[in-house]
Amino acid sequence: MVNTEKQIQDTFVKLLEKYNLEEIDVNMICKELNIKRQTFYYHFKNIYDVIFSIYVYQKVGEFFDDSLNSIVNNIFVFLFKDQSFNMMVAKSNAYDVLKDVLSNYANSALTKILDRYNLRINDKKEIGRFYSKAISEQCIYYFVQGEYSVKEGCLKMSYLFNDDTLRGIIRKYQNSIE
Repeated sequence: MVNTEKQIQDTFVKLLEKYNLEEIDVNMICKELNIKRQTFYYHFKNIYDVIFSIYVYQKVGEFFDDSLNSIVNNIFVFLFKDQSFNMMVAKSNAYDVLKDVLSNYANSALTKILDRYNLRINDKKEIGRFYSKAISEQCIYYFVQGEYSVKEGCLKMSYLFNDDTLRGIIRKYQNSIE
């Protein structure tokens, strides 16, 4: 079973060398592997599910320290690690798959930072959800622009998302509790 999933993933990546992501469909993958459509659908819901499964096996990065800079750095390193694949996904209809993967990573890492503060659980979730989506979308935006290295992208992001800004938002939430 896992072998078939890996073959489908590898075939998808191989087809990306010849075709745009939007041109690849289930029939192409099945024809290339000589499998039935039902075999594909046994393992995956659709092409986007294949992309998501590829990302599942790639870790964004370990959370180094309690800072937003560490989260942003890990996202940029991840994006540049497989630059051509990530660029193709970011510029396609599969953009949301990449954004969700990065947003989930950022939210998980942000939870560790937010645990230090006296916040209601719903406030922590709200801040984490907002910040993680904003961080992932902005990192992808800078990545797609192609004007920034990992270091330059992190620096640019530090103007928008930094620990002082986060603490300011947390203070506002904490003041609303009192």
